[in-house]
Amino acid sequence: GDQKVETFSVKTEKLDEIIPADIKIDLIKIDVEGAEVIVLRGAKETLMRNKPVVLFEFSSGGGSMYNTRPEEVYDLFAACNMQVSVIEYFLKGMQGFSRDEFCGQYHKGYNYFFIAYPDKILHHPNT
Repeated sequence: GDQKVETFSVKTEKLDEIIPADIKIDLIKIDVEGAEVIVLRGAKETLMRNKPVVLFEFSSGGGSMYNTRPEEVYDLFAACNMQVSVIEYFLKGMQGFSRDEFCGQYHKGYNYFFIAYPDKILHHPNT
């Protein structure tokens, strides 16, 4: 059936403005039902400076409400020298998705829970 949409106002602040530059951030988890790009844009300096692991849900259901495109999410992480993958691939030390692969995951609905991490810390379980 039809879902009732209720709107309300909330106060928002950029992570870059509330996290002091001298505080090390190792992990960020984002679950904002499609507003991922908005959150990531407000955390770009934090991402560039700390290169934290970022766990985030991202699916066409939520993304469509904010007109969020997977290319925007991928490009934002790429600009921070971070790759995007799924946890299973990350734990196996596999390379992150290409831009086309990530967009395919999104559009085909293969996965909705992703991990972003710095290019240099590709995990190798047996080392």
